[in-house]
Amino acid sequence: MIRLRVETGEPKGEVFELGEGENVLGRSRSVDIKLETPEVSRKHACITVVDGQATVESLSQYGAWLDDEPIEEPRVIRAGQRLKLRENMVLVVEDDQAPAARNTVAVDVSKTGEGDMPTGDGSDQPAASQDGANTGVEASSGVEGPGVPTGPMPSPMTSESPGVPTGTGESAGADEVKFPAATVDDSKELHIPEATDRQLSPDATRVMETRIAVPGELEEIRRTEAQRTRKRLMVMIGALALMIAAIAMLRPKAPDPEEVLTWPRDASGGYLVDRIPGPSGGYRLGYPNSENAKVTDEGDGNITVECRIGRDRDVPFLMMLTEQRDDRFLTTDMTTIMDEWRTAVSGAEDTWLFDAPVKMALFYGYDNGIPFQSQPYQREADQRWVGVAAFFRHGRLLVILRTEIPAEESTRGEGFIYQRFFDMETEFVHTHWEGGAKMPSANAVTLLEQARSDMRRNVPATWTRTEGIIRAAIHKAAVEGDAGVEHEGIQLLSKVRERQARWFHGRWLEFKSATQQGNEEQTQRIAGLSKAVFSEEADRRFHVVRKW
Repeated sequence: MIRLRVETGEPKGEVFELGEGENVLGRSRSVDIKLETPEVSRKHACITVVDGQATVESLSQYGAWLDDEPIEEPRVIRAGQRLKLRENMVLVVEDDQAPAARNTVAVDVSKTGEGDMPTGDGSDQPAASQDGANTGVEASSGVEGPGVPTGPMPSPMTSESPGVPTGTGESAGADEVKFPAATVDDSKELHIPEATDRQLSPDATRVMETRIAVPGELEEIRRTEAQRTRKRLMVMIGALALMIAAIAMLRPKAPDPEEVLTWPRDASGGYLVDRIPGPSGGYRLGYPNSENAKVTDEGDGNITVECRIGRDRDVPFLMMLTEQRDDRFLTTDMTTIMDEWRTAVSGAEDTWLFDAPVKMALFYGYDNGIPFQSQPYQREADQRWVGVAAFFRHGRLLVILRTEIPAEESTRGEGFIYQRFFDMETEFVHTHWEGGAKMPSANAVTLLEQARSDMRRNVPATWTRTEGIIRAAIHKAAVEGDAGVEHEGIQLLSKVRERQARWFHGRWLEFKSATQQGNEEQTQRIAGLSKAVFSEEADRRFHVVRKW
């Protein structure tokens, strides 16, 4: 049985057993494995177990890491590996069949911190040694304690004659002090000088005799004093130069300008991010929650976010979210919708300049994904802005997100405005469908019966065709106003996509295993089969398997 043990984060020490199939990790109450750490996304990652083998896939825009390597696509996990969702959320993979070896890791506490999207707390330091090395004192024979010499101690002196040693090295008695006896040589005469004219009387006071220095001596004194003064001056100048150099070296250097604008972070390195739910539900909008960030709900599905981005959080960043719900979108293609939007905003007070729409497959979410299209533009208002508008549909719902930065920051910030700021819920992705100008001719009920018949056969190669039939039935029922058939079709569409998701994860595990074993024939077989199953360009997996 494969398990996850919470090593860092909440609930710390908790062990979760992974069941067969998908196991979603996050803060949401609807996930399979609920984590309490606030920085973790509501649905942060998904671990799929198939026949005892597990693969992990990141569901959060802040990413996830397996053994400190970012998870860019689904990866096989094994016992002993560490799955990091944020800096302060780490889980250890355990397996009854292959227990993971526990390694003692020394952690530099000075480099730990909160993490985002990634962010985390420091690891515990290893316990200090309990032997003699910890005390700093080495034991050796003949030593009774640290710093205590062996041998007899000297005798203390008496209080009456402190500090006065005797001639024998012993302390003098309390009644007398012994000194060496004086010796006089009687054979020698004592010489007493005779008095002279310079001799003073016994009662007079003798004054120090001085003389005036000669010029040569005065010059030598001046020269010596000048040399001393120069030496002192040179020492002071050298000390001052060293002090100035030390201050220059130790003074914090101003960081180089940021070449590419990044998501703002807090002091511990964690991403400053917050999310607000979409007006119609099914997704959330993530935005940089820097100082003075302002979120305004203008009503009627319109939300505006004003904040700042970059390492220094000094670049203005605008986000404008708009939702529209209209039956007209059921019979209108995306190209026409984008043309109408450009015409509408061009009639406003601002001056607009549009570039060509982005011609590449772009998706929000995982599994089949929700396709969207991007329209770059420039806008002249109180100042000049550069931005991009992202469009996606979900039945009758049209969602437009505009992201803008000042034009002078376009070189550094172009990549930032093209980020995917939406966090899609799995059910919202699995039930996604769009209308169009082309209407199906067949009856909606007949189309659903045909789809049910195909699903009973459960042939993966027919799933794409079955999915197209169901979407046509939903489109037909929605246009004709048959809400019951439309709802029935949406439920059937979700079931087909759940089957596709399970099948895709299984093939992905097989492909990775064959790649690691160097089995080129097996990898080509799996890739070819997957390309046959996912043959619809509007499906995200169509583009994924063609990179295998």
